[in-house]
Amino acid sequence: MTKTIYDESYRACVMQLKAARKRQGLTQAQVGKLIKMSRSWIGRTETYDVRLDIMFFVRLCKVYKLNPCRLMKQLKVDT
Repeated sequence: MTKTIYDESYRACVMQLKAARKRQGLTQAQVGKLIKMSRSWIGRTETYDVRLDIMFFVRLCKVYKLNPCRLMKQLKVDT
């Protein structure tokens, strides 16, 4: 099994989060401050260097005004 950061569905989810950040007009630094993480951590999640855990996923969704359940339902996960 490959790491989830290489999964096409994971990458699509992260791309949606990044697009939402940009639509909100937020910088990585601003988002980092809002969720108490560094700008570099935000950047590394957006470039798939760091795996996004569920709690930070939900925090990002709140900041970006996204419904985390709706976004997760769009994921195509192989079992």
